[in-house]
Amino acid sequence: MKGLAVYVSSHPSDPSCLADPLMSTWTPIKTLSAIGASDLDAEFTPVFENNIHDNIVSSILTALPGGDWGLNVLRLGFDTKHLNNPITIHLVVAPNGGLSPDAACKIVSDILTIIAAAPDSSQLVHIDVCHPLESSSSLATISFSLLDRNPEVYHSSARLPYSSVGLVQSEYIGTLSGYIKHRDKDGRDTVYALTCRHVIDPHSAFRNACQATPAHLSVTCPAASDHNKTLETITTDIAIGARPSQREILEQTLQSAKEYNIAFGDVVATSGTGRLLPHFQGRSDWAIISITNQDIMAENKHVRSSDSFVSFKHPLVALLDVDFLRAATQYFTSGPHFKPVRDDDLSPGELVFKPRSRTTNKWTRGTFNAIRSTQRSAGIATREWCLVALLPHESMSAGGDSGSIIVDQEFRPIAMMWGGDTHGFAHGPKGVAYASPLSKVMRDIEECIGGIISIV
Repeated sequence: MKGLAVYVSSHPSDPSCLADPLMSTWTPIKTLSAIGASDLDAEFTPVFENNIHDNIVSSILTALPGGDWGLNVLRLGFDTKHLNNPITIHLVVAPNGGLSPDAACKIVSDILTIIAAAPDSSQLVHIDVCHPLESSSSLATISFSLLDRNPEVYHSSARLPYSSVGLVQSEYIGTLSGYIKHRDKDGRDTVYALTCRHVIDPHSAFRNACQATPAHLSVTCPAASDHNKTLETITTDIAIGARPSQREILEQTLQSAKEYNIAFGDVVATSGTGRLLPHFQGRSDWAIISITNQDIMAENKHVRSSDSFVSFKHPLVALLDVDFLRAATQYFTSGPHFKPVRDDDLSPGELVFKPRSRTTNKWTRGTFNAIRSTQRSAGIATREWCLVALLPHESMSAGGDSGSIIVDQEFRPIAMMWGGDTHGFAHGPKGVAYASPLSKVMRDIEECIGGIISIV
């Protein structure tokens, strides 16, 4: 798989026996898909949760007592029809995990034994134990010119939920999730901006949620690192000799960029480190920001689009019909406000969408995996919502997209994305992203700061 080296596998070792020789002359790459709502998936999911998962985690912890890893259960193989690919227990061990050939073989052997002992274990299950080809010791994100994503960025004071956010002097960049309203015990309302904690507090200055003497962290939107890169890019374009008509436009844009106030606000509270979302057992990773820039209008609006949502289409997966494409195009043309947050859980195999975000400048789509991912980081194992890209070999997110809001097929916000294969604290195959239920994030904020939290 892309970016991963298989250490030990119970999969057949020769992909040519599974790949269609008429499809391509290129070396085949395994494709992955979510465990969904098929009869076979519905039978396996409760068996895994009730009889297999905890025993597998115990085995991994025994073999790898230190280090980080990610465990996903997906359909993985070379067939274009995802139900023809076997269910695969896929373990990715971080470079600090101490993975050795003996440990990897022991893990595979133990998992096969655990599956054989489980009731109703007739389902064929394979195991892959992998490690990344490249290690990522830093969560810093590469800066880019804002004009590549939004040519109108310096002509509006709006900070829409796809905007980049970051500290004044930091290379850590993420995506603005949106705005929430806090009503305190006296009935006073305050609007805060929302994003991931690891984006604007990467060094854990706020170690505990609601600490009494918080550090002072000033946030910019767009992120200062992206803004500075934009100034550098425009200056370079002018210097290399643009045509007179282009030069005039570039000089005007440069002046607008220099005058643009990127100040956003100050961090008020975060989830702290090492906490789990209540009643979920997934990581708690949020930060709220007071808006000090009085020119900003805090609105939860989707990016306006006049284009057809062709990115929803997929030639091999007929999940989206023409009526839906027409409805989506019509709905988002005006850049509508967010709908109310959906409070119930996603269903196995349910379709979800990630709107434009800081790095991924297009809508991406995926399916909700019936089996939650297990991620171990800094000695804590969590169970996370797992979203699998709909297109083979595509990713739902990239570095800098943390904080992105996920919407369902009725365009209701339902989750907040915090990680994926390019992040240093989540481990799994490319094409998989991890998110927390937005309603539970909001309830966690309530528990930390009191009052009532709602979406703006």
